[in-house]
Amino acid sequence: MTKILAVISDFILSVKTDTILKNHSHKLEYLKDDTNLDNYDIILLDLSDNRSLDIIKKVPHKCIAFGSHLDLDLLNKAKELGCKNVLARSKFFEDLASLIK
Repeated sequence: MTKILAVISDFILSVKTDTILKNHSHKLEYLKDDTNLDNYDIILLDLSDNRSLDIIKKVPHKCIAFGSHLDLDLLNKAKELGCKNVLARSKFFEDLASLIK
């Protein structure tokens, strides 16, 4: 089974993410202070969380990042740091099930 970590501090967004993944038989874990990023296959990042860019710097190949479509600077910064999957929030939730396959 794919191990998925989420860095999403907004409660509503985390519930929405968790619900989508549960409906597709995936278990989601959330970042804690002692989390080892190497233990996960995919890391879902809400770019409004201030920890997200640091995580992209460490493991860009594992990250799927999302943010407001209005915050082009932040979306572009994530891409510059090497994150290949950077999406507007609406597109992220629309495509989440297929992104984790």
